[in-house]
Amino acid sequence: MSRQRRIRAALGGLAALAVLALLVWEVFEPPPRPAPPRTDGWERSGRLEIRWEIRDFELQFFDGEALWGTRHKQVWWSRDLGQTWNLAGRLGPPEDGRKAKLRHLVGQTRTARLLMRPRGIETLRVLRSGTVLAVLPPWIYRSTDRGRTWTRVHRFGQGPPPRGILRHWAEDRRGDLWYGEYSTGGPGVDSWVWRGRDDGQRWEMEMDFQERGRPGGARHIHGMQADPVRGRVWVTTGDRGDDIQIGWLEADGTWRRATGGDQHLKAVSLMFDAESVSWGADAPSGPFGIWRWNRRDATVERVTTLRGPVLFSTVLADGTKVVSTELEGAASDAALVVQRPGTDWQEVARMPPFRDEARRTWGTASFPLGEPLPDLLFNVDRLGRVERSAMLATLPQ
Repeated sequence: MSRQRRIRAALGGLAALAVLALLVWEVFEPPPRPAPPRTDGWERSGRLEIRWEIRDFELQFFDGEALWGTRHKQVWWSRDLGQTWNLAGRLGPPEDGRKAKLRHLVGQTRTARLLMRPRGIETLRVLRSGTVLAVLPPWIYRSTDRGRTWTRVHRFGQGPPPRGILRHWAEDRRGDLWYGEYSTGGPGVDSWVWRGRDDGQRWEMEMDFQERGRPGGARHIHGMQADPVRGRVWVTTGDRGDDIQIGWLEADGTWRRATGGDQHLKAVSLMFDAESVSWGADAPSGPFGIWRWNRRDATVERVTTLRGPVLFSTVLADGTKVVSTELEGAASDAALVVQRPGTDWQEVARMPPFRDEARRTWGTASFPLGEPLPDLLFNVDRLGRVERSAMLATLPQ
């Protein structure tokens, strides 16, 4: 055999091995698995322990029995709080037709996800009926078989600008679903509150927050949450001046504003207890802190100062409140801050900016929706060495 033929044969063999390796890489994708956390550079206090990390994974919802998480368009569930995971299913393509299906198949591959780093499912809810709803703009998807198969049930309003849900959406005591449109706003852009009926099959516009600058208007809706104490559905809007509102919808659909009009009243995520509704201010330029609205007399007071603005918060099963500050605006790092019942707020972790300087203008932690969790489970986005991961932590007693 000539030297050229030997080289061609060797190259052909290498190409065949490369194709085989790629097929193995794509077909045998491992399930989400806890690994040692990459928390070097984090400052921890109060004996906080980060127990594990699951890379390229996002915790979405706890239904009281199963913890739900997502990886791109994949939906997973766990009955041991994240130690082991089972694949429920995958969302289908956003459009009908062969081209859409082909793009969908290519986009789901591990190689495409590694190269393009798509966000995937943005938020997910499990209804009391057992139906699962997932948001991947421009659609809300619905599954009645615990995530195995999915249908598209509601398309978000078309841009510009594009619309979606920031994170928080709600199911009320009657079983109706609620979400508020989140977009970048702009002249002539209203933000609508939508109600889902018939177990999430049918959606109707319920209320209009008109374009910013008009009475009662807003740039966009930050979130909607069901108050576990009173049963009301609360709404938060932003971003400046009279755009900033916190309030609730009465049973007849009447809008009741509790407070608003200033940066310290700009909220994305609310925390509820028997006496109050509280939030961390989403104010990138300050003031930084946590405020509380008193249910008894409707007064607002500042309860603690923070290191930066806040997007997300949660309340654990024992009543512990947790907020995550974000790396945005005047903040130089991010932090986890907790309040055990009957104690003061305490910073338990400080997280440095993302390692990629070109993409470190934003970073924070978020929390699963749903029933209160017994442990602190959270997601980390672009902080330190972590681009996108789920984590479990043990809080100090």
